[in-house]
Order: sequence, then C-alpha cells, then structure tokens
Amino acid sequence: MKKLLIILASMVPTLALAESGSSQYISAGQVTQSFISLFYVASFIAGGALLLSIISSISDFDKFKQRAENPARQLVVRFVIAGILMSPATSIQIMTETLGLESTKTSKFCFAYTLNPERGESGVKTDGSVRKCYSDSMTSMQSSLKESYSNIDEGELSDFLNGKFMVVVGIFQVIAMYFYLSAWFKIYAISEGKERQSSYGKQVIVLIFSTMFLNLPVVMDATFTWFAEAIK
Repeated sequence: MKKLLIILASMVPTLALAESGSSQYISAGQVTQSFISLFYVASFIAGGALLLSIISSISDFDKFKQRAENPARQLVVRFVIAGILMSPATSIQIMTETLGLESTKTSKFCFAYTLNPERGESGVKTDGSVRKCYSDSMTSMQSSLKESYSNIDEGELSDFLNGKFMVVVGIFQVIAMYFYLSAWFKIYAISEGKERQSSYGKQVIVLIFSTMFLNLPVVMDATFTWFAEAIK
C-alpha cells in the first residue's frame, strides 16, 4: 500500500506539468475513479472478514473470553468497524455532516470525480466525469477570484480549475481515502490491543483531516470565501 501512495504522489508533478487536453484529463479522472473503486472493494472484503471473525468469536465465546481483555467492547468495536468498512461512502457522509460540510443522497462527499454508477450498474463510475459539487465549488471560487482580482483571465482560470487543478485534487483525495480507511483499521487494532504506538485521539484527528480532504473542493471554497470576506 505504501508503494501505491508513492506512485500516486509521483503522479502529482507529472500531471501538473502535463500539456492541456480534455482527453488527457478524462483519462486521469478514470484512473482516479479506479483507485477509489479498488479501495471500496478492498474495504468491503476487509469488513466482511471482520464480520466473519465476529461470528467465529461468538460461536466459541468461552475461548474468546479467555484471551480477550474486554470481550464485549471488542465485539462491539469489531461490529461497528465492519459496518463502516462494508459501506465506506456512508461513513464518510456521516463524518462529512458531523463536520458541517455539505452532502446529499447522490453525493455523499465532495470528490472531484463522479463515483455513483448509473442505475442498474454496480461499482464506481469510471468515465472521468466531474462531480457536480466540484463544478459548483469551482464556479463559486472563480466568481470570488474575479471579484477580488479583476485582471484575471476568466477563461484561463476556468481551464486551470477544471483541468490540471482537478486532477491534483483527485489524487490528494485518493490518498485521503487511504488514510481514512487505515484510521479505522488502526482503531480496530487499538481496541484489540495489537496497536500500542497510537491512540484513539490520534486516529480521530486522522479521520477529521482525511474527511476534510475528501471534501476538499467544498472546504477550499468555504475557506476562500471566508478569507475574502475577512480582508474586505
């Protein structure tokens, strides 16, 4: 998994310096969507395995009780995290709403690219299409920038925000997805007594920051709007 993150990080400068072209950005979007799809599948499998471990522990509860420090708490934590891993988008939506960020039934968090498949299809959409919340956030940012800096070329700014910038945002959001899911694995390991070098508090911080990155377009728009109002 670390090698995967290194590959993603190395893509940032390459894509940022690449020649412009809508087909190139669509291809980059498809790759980004594919990574999210991979994370969803891996997360679902891990959640299912955790659910099976719960069933196994309950079926032989006496033996489990002997080796577990707090069997009831461990089973509850396992059950909660299994549910989270089997439906990561829903858990991100809950975190998003908890932080006061915008979410809808079809857009549970503000990822740069569309993730929801068409009705009747399964998995994550991988056509490189842009999510509406990203377009709305960038339109709002573009308007604010135009008001603050009248000499900005609106066409060039739009091409940048909906081209290279969107690709970079998508890559950072894929990395954020990894940290979001790994934080839940760490919480599970802490509850089982397998992780001694971390704490629940640290992982909550990771969850908050990764959720903010998974909603990066909305966060950036809100931050810029606040800053623009503050310096008026």
